[in-house]
Amino acid sequence: MVVGHNPGIESLFERLTGKTRAFPTCGLAIIAIDADDWPRAERGALERFIEP
Repeated sequence: MVVGHNPGIESLFERLTGKTRAFPTCGLAIIAIDADDWPRAERGALERFIEP
Protein backbone atom coordinates (compact mmCIF):
# COMPACT_ATOMS: atom_id res chain seq x y z
CA MET A 1 0.00 0.00 0.00
CA VAL A 2 1.25 3.45 -0.93
CA VAL A 3 -0.43 6.60 0.34
CA GLY A 4 0.40 9.99 -1.11
CA HIS A 5 -0.93 13.22 -2.51
CA ASN A 6 -0.52 15.29 -5.65
CA PRO A 7 1.46 15.96 -7.64
CA GLY A 8 3.56 12.92 -6.64
CA ILE A 9 0.82 10.29 -6.57
CA GLU A 10 -0.24 11.06 -10.17
CA SER A 11 3.40 10.74 -11.30
CA LEU A 12 3.79 7.41 -9.50
CA PHE A 13 0.53 6.15 -11.02
CA GLU A 14 1.76 7.06 -14.52
CA ARG A 15 5.14 5.41 -13.92
CA LEU A 16 3.59 2.18 -12.64
CA THR A 17 0.76 1.86 -15.19
CA GLY A 18 1.88 3.86 -18.21
CA LYS A 19 -1.47 5.71 -18.07
CA THR A 20 -2.29 9.32 -17.27
CA ARG A 21 -5.18 10.05 -14.95
CA ALA A 22 -6.14 12.86 -12.60
CA PHE A 23 -6.42 11.82 -8.97
CA PRO A 24 -9.25 13.51 -7.10
CA THR A 25 -9.07 13.97 -3.35
CA CYS A 26 -9.47 10.52 -1.75
CA GLY A 27 -9.00 8.74 -5.10
CA LEU A 28 -7.82 5.12 -4.89
CA ALA A 29 -6.00 3.07 -7.53
CA ILE A 30 -5.53 -0.67 -7.18
CA ILE A 31 -2.51 -1.71 -9.26
CA ALA A 32 -1.30 -5.31 -9.61
CA ILE A 33 2.50 -5.53 -9.85
CA ASP A 34 4.31 -8.81 -10.42
CA ALA A 35 7.38 -8.20 -8.23
CA ASP A 36 8.65 -9.35 -4.85
CA ASP A 37 10.05 -5.95 -3.86
CA TRP A 38 10.07 -2.30 -5.00
CA PRO A 39 13.44 -2.35 -6.81
CA ARG A 40 12.04 -5.03 -9.14
CA ALA A 41 8.69 -3.30 -9.66
CA GLU A 42 8.07 -2.28 -13.25
CA ARG A 43 4.80 -1.81 -15.07
CA GLY A 44 1.65 -2.94 -13.36
CA ALA A 45 -1.94 -3.42 -14.40
CA LEU A 46 -4.66 -1.10 -13.17
CA GLU A 47 -7.28 -3.34 -11.59
CA ARG A 48 -9.63 -0.69 -10.30
CA PHE A 49 -9.90 3.07 -9.84
CA ILE A 50 -12.29 4.38 -7.21
CA GLU A 51 -13.39 7.99 -6.94
CA PRO A 52 -15.40 9.47 -4.07
